[in-house]
Amino acid sequence: MTIAERFVAKHTPAKPTRTRLCKALTMALLVAVPWGLQAKVDESLTYEPVAPTIDQARANILIARQLQFTHFRNLGISDELSGDVFDAYLEYLDGQRIYLTQQDLDKINRVKSQLGAA
Repeated sequence: MTIAERFVAKHTPAKPTRTRLCKALTMALLVAVPWGLQAKVDESLTYEPVAPTIDQARANILIARQLQFTHFRNLGISDELSGDVFDAYLEYLDGQRIYLTQQDLDKINRVKSQLGAA
């Protein structure tokens, strides 16, 4: 046994007090449970399902239609759009211009014009 274990063993309370405490808590719970089972339920506080009002239902339909027809922009995939996406991707990869050299960018830009609707 190490010095720390001896110190802890010497200064911790004896186990019989723990068992007495457990027994006391068990008895208190056994005595209290039957009274809890006989508790009355207030019928006025029971759950009632919630339904949307007419205005909320109408708003839901209007919002769904708006999202269905106007949520997405109708953009055709063109050389211009693919070039913009390509530029944004390069900006994401090397926004601080640390990793790619000008020669790398020249090579990459040759491919940029060939992307189209790929």
